[in-house]
Amino acid sequence: MRQEKWDERFLRLAREYSYWSKDPSTKVGAVIVRNVNRQVSQGYNGFAADDPDLPEDYLDRPTKLSKIIHAEQNAIDWANQDLDGCTLYTYPMQPCHICAEQHVIPAGIVRVVSLVPTWYHLERWQKSFEKSTKLFAEYNVELELYEQTFIYKNWKYT
Repeated sequence: MRQEKWDERFLRLAREYSYWSKDPSTKVGAVIVRNVNRQVSQGYNGFAADDPDLPEDYLDRPTKLSKIIHAEQNAIDWANQDLDGCTLYTYPMQPCHICAEQHVIPAGIVRVVSLVPTWYHLERWQKSFEKSTKLFAEYNVELELYEQTFIYKNWKYT
């Protein structure tokens, strides 16, 4: 129960970072945490810091895909420290297979927490999610997927 409370908090935080993305179709946020529930880094999907970041580039899918940096990669790169044993939280979906293989696993992250994909995310990302799930299992990275309603269950409106 105690870990669920922290998972809920950090998934909400990843959701907040996802709002920073300028991508009109897919906003993803990521938070990396040490095993003592201390935030190490955060990221969201977007273009490189030195890129002009033009809105029309996000609307042209081939251009966007050639320039976009995923939230997970941004969080890992910005951490600028050893991430062995850390947990990665991603919202609203788990890492793709490329992020899993090229960034998350090599960084030494041992746990990934996200949400069960919606039909909208599955339509485009299902094969990639299947591959990343398999990669995480092969490399003993724990993958914890909560239902979409998880981050709202204890939400209090005041």
